[in-house]
Amino acid sequence: MGRIAGVPLRFHWSAPLLIIVLAVGLGGGTLPEWAPNHSQGAYRAWAVAGALLLGASLIAHEGAHALVARRVGIKVKDVTVFALGGVTRMGQATTARDEGVIAAAGPLTSLVCGGVGLGAAVLTHDVAHWALVSAVLAWAGWANIALAAFNLVPAAPLDGGRVLQAVIWRARGDRERAARIAARCGQVAGALLVGAGLVEFFAGATAGLWLVLLGWFLSMAAVAEVRRSTLTESLRGLHASDAMRPHPRCRRLPGPLRPRLPRRPAHRPAGPLGNGGRRPDPRPGGRPAAARNDHDPGSGGAGPAPRLRPAPADGPGPPLVTSLLMPPG
Repeated sequence: MGRIAGVPLRFHWSAPLLIIVLAVGLGGGTLPEWAPNHSQGAYRAWAVAGALLLGASLIAHEGAHALVARRVGIKVKDVTVFALGGVTRMGQATTARDEGVIAAAGPLTSLVCGGVGLGAAVLTHDVAHWALVSAVLAWAGWANIALAAFNLVPAAPLDGGRVLQAVIWRARGDRERAARIAARCGQVAGALLVGAGLVEFFAGATAGLWLVLLGWFLSMAAVAEVRRSTLTESLRGLHASDAMRPHPRCRRLPGPLRPRLPRRPAHRPAGPLGNGGRRPDPRPGGRPAAARNDHDPGSGGAGPAPRLRPAPADGPGPPLVTSLLMPPG
């Protein structure tokens, strides 16, 4: 949908749901209470405007993460808005300070937007006497302050959880342990949100379902964060050779190949691998195996892999493996 200082801005298919839910709640209850004696059409129109204004504030929140990340030298892939808010995909910070600064940029931007909205609401009410416009601006201002307060909860993947991770990382010197602690806090916060939402729903407030959905998303993201940090810590200090089989299995194939071996068409030149220059498809689900060269019994499949000669188009029978092997080089 565009770019923010060069960073792609994307909208998930569920993003319009956020605008619809905000507009329905604003036009159906908040605006008639804060600015009475207006037509229903005016309430609906300004409710949509208020929802879009809050959506723009959300983009500013995520854009602040992206801009600060790029400023400290971290590559940012994109910013995505969806029904439960937004997410900025970027690389990992290399220092605890960068981690904390990037995380704090979003809530700080929301606080600034909230202050600007409340200030504009006071001016439009006391100076211009636009009660309905003032109500929309005041709602957007308080919503941004609530957004900042919620994101500052010390529970990953919320911004407050990232700040907590940066503090623990700086104090303990262990990034993955800090990430795991912050993610555990996120699991607890998610469970509390789900519980509070269920209580509200059974008490008759349908908005409780929103809290249940938000708490579930927070819990699942925290679980993924715990798994990622655990895996990263378990692989710390390992080399690629630690995960490789030192001596690959070798299989002797003295017999003829199956007739399904790709043969060179008579009208098409063959490449170095046969099959017209295309590499044959690997065996599904099989481990890599080395074909032993019977002309060099001591090779054991080690060293450079031999190339295959083109399979002849005509012949008395299926070719042998050894008849297709070519010396490396």
